[in-house]
Amino acid sequence: MRYNFILITFLGFFTNWGHAVEPNANDSVFIPSSEIKWYDESQLANPAIAEPNFVDTTLNKFQRYEFAYRERSFYSHKGNVGHGHRNLEFDPLAQSYGFSYLRDNIYKGNLFSHDNIKFYRPEYVFTDLYYVTAGRSEQLFYALHSQRLSDNLVMSMKYQLTRAPGVYRRIKSNNANLYGSVDYVSDDERYQLLSSFIWNRMINEESGGLTNPEEFEEDEDTEEVMLHNAEGRYRETEINLNQYYQLGFHRNSDNKSVDNENQNYSGNNDRFVDLGRISLKSSYNRQSYLFEENESPYDLFEGFPNTDSLQTYDSTIVHNISNKIGYSNFRLDQKRMYFPLFFDLSIKHDFYSIHHPFNLKNEFDQFTYDLNVNTDRERRFSFGGFYNYISGGYNDRDLSTGISGKIDDIGQYSNQLNMNLSYHEKQAPFIMNNFFSNYVFWTNDLDKAKITNAGLNFGNSNLSVDLNIFHLDNWHYFDKEALPQQADQSFEIASAGLKSTLGFGVFKFDNHIIYQYLSDDSYEQFPDLVSYHSIYADLVLFDKSLYGHVGFDIGYNSPYFAPSYMPVYKQFHVQQDYETSHQVFLDMFANVKISRARLFVKWQNLGSLLWDQPVIYTIPYYPIPEAEIRFGVSWMFYD
Repeated sequence: MRYNFILITFLGFFTNWGHAVEPNANDSVFIPSSEIKWYDESQLANPAIAEPNFVDTTLNKFQRYEFAYRERSFYSHKGNVGHGHRNLEFDPLAQSYGFSYLRDNIYKGNLFSHDNIKFYRPEYVFTDLYYVTAGRSEQLFYALHSQRLSDNLVMSMKYQLTRAPGVYRRIKSNNANLYGSVDYVSDDERYQLLSSFIWNRMINEESGGLTNPEEFEEDEDTEEVMLHNAEGRYRETEINLNQYYQLGFHRNSDNKSVDNENQNYSGNNDRFVDLGRISLKSSYNRQSYLFEENESPYDLFEGFPNTDSLQTYDSTIVHNISNKIGYSNFRLDQKRMYFPLFFDLSIKHDFYSIHHPFNLKNEFDQFTYDLNVNTDRERRFSFGGFYNYISGGYNDRDLSTGISGKIDDIGQYSNQLNMNLSYHEKQAPFIMNNFFSNYVFWTNDLDKAKITNAGLNFGNSNLSVDLNIFHLDNWHYFDKEALPQQADQSFEIASAGLKSTLGFGVFKFDNHIIYQYLSDDSYEQFPDLVSYHSIYADLVLFDKSLYGHVGFDIGYNSPYFAPSYMPVYKQFHVQQDYETSHQVFLDMFANVKISRARLFVKWQNLGSLLWDQPVIYTIPYYPIPEAEIRFGVSWMFYD
């Protein structure tokens, strides 16, 4: 009865908004974009391509409230926000080049890192407050503040919080993240400092999944989980200090050097002789991975000896000190570049110290050599290439090389064609060769994986097509016993993706569809077809003082053997016992923007009420909760 009342109210809300509306043509520029600029470091590192991005003030996909999924369409998860999740779009190159401890980045999107920090450059002050709430005291919150302290100095800070008890047993999350950044440019614009401090903390209860899914599906009160008192934690602290300096000198029309400090130029023919840019990047990073259980776990590791059968406190700590020096022939300003070729050359030294349980330790140094070249990206035809090589340490003789090309402004719709070809040899993630706990341990010597990739993208802002094919040799994976293995034969994965945005009057239709073909699913498991569709009315009311999106999100995953999750070392592994059904997800939402405030209400997993849908597991056996309603608000201040 309660759900029927809510459904009638929601549909009435949709109906009432359907009167006296016009297409929302100006939503994307409702807040003047020039007031809220931001850059990532890759843009600021090359001033010639430092075109600003703008803070998103539109309603498009605002209802996708989870921190981890706001920029992703497809994922499998454990039924609660803030927990580990898995991307359903296969990408063997998603892992960063060089050393990596884990194979799967299960917290992607929840964690702050220097690479995903946005360096804001407001005129004065910019603040963004975001809050989401739901039943059972679920809360998501962030506070972002960026302030210009002087003409040349901007400081920013963001605090993010996720607290969600979850619907089912042992699924609580309690996560917090913080970063602070400094963006400084000298008066002569030749010296630049981009610095950051990052702190991440993830605390997740670990249930291990249901022990008897069939009994639970008959009666949810019979819920019983594998782990009764387990907890997984991840903590990270990082400090980054990245500096850039533009080499060169000023000359006047008589080819005489000019005093750069006093700026005493004669006449208007002074020019700057650009000798390139040097950079020095230094960082310290500490990560800790912990699994704690004070009761003997369910038979997750049958056959392995137990050092302590009643309690485990397995913690691995990874320290990294990194220094990177580079040189490029990038220009100081943002004027068009007329060199035939631009390059960025660097060498990086990393020191790693990895502390395992039982006082075991690995320490090593390694050097990474990088070369990137490209032509002027502003031209209609451009191309580029890269080569990376590692010597010494754990990743000794890893290499990565590739070429890419771009053709811009094709046809009447200003289409763009991008092509790339790359080859990679990469050592297995460290955990797959070395892991020690009191329930399971191993030391391996896996060969390097070899990955060849060819890709093509064609389209524009409204329609794009992606084609990718990967050939993999010596692929690293976790088998059905959750132990690291190496594929004994090569295999291929091909994918085709389509993104489109269609409009019919006030109605919009956003689509993202991916088809994936695996020549052998013994080592990797992904659904053949995944799709996401958003159908909504794009409304403008009250003399353009209120904007609204009201509609439905629909997701679909085709049947496949969904990988299982191993909580002790936070990784996914293949399994052949449980095959998912055709999974359909239906959400109803309404987004509203009034001045600088955006609000949403979302009724999630509505399909569990509209038809006789069985319990859904996107990860075996973690049930997805039935229909829930969530509310959220974002409020920006920038005066």
